[in-house]
Amino acid sequence: MQLKYKHTQKAGVPFYAALAVPVVLGIMFCVSEFPPVGLLVLVVCLLVYLLLMLSSLTVTIDEQFLRVRFGPGVFFRKFPVSEFAGIGLKYTTFIWGWGIRWYFGGWLYNIAGFKSGEIIFKNGKKIRIGTNEPEKLSEAIRQAMRQVAKTAT
Repeated sequence: MQLKYKHTQKAGVPFYAALAVPVVLGIMFCVSEFPPVGLLVLVVCLLVYLLLMLSSLTVTIDEQFLRVRFGPGVFFRKFPVSEFAGIGLKYTTFIWGWGIRWYFGGWLYNIAGFKSGEIIFKNGKKIRIGTNEPEKLSEAIRQAMRQVAKTAT
């Protein structure tokens, strides 16, 4: 399988702002009269883990699958290119947020910014993949779809 596209997008400003949350919680627990140390450690570890998992979004495309992976790869999905019916460029809004989200049309996988590629499946379902290079993503998906169509005939 030849890799047609690979791009890793790093998290944006909201991610780095969220890094302050464990620090602030730690300070709050340390200055309180009765600090629940076990709870502090649990909350800080959980927040650091979630922030690490959502620190980047990597999208890869080959002849068979489009893969979406957050951070080091604990949260990932793969979609068969043979099931794609089309791709379009779309914009998300601030309200939709970042991460893995359900929006009114399907699932959104986004780490930063507001540009995305919306993939329409043959069964009518949709997903949006956030990216800072939507034209390259769209062209790579179209190229993979053409390759699948060519090998199917």
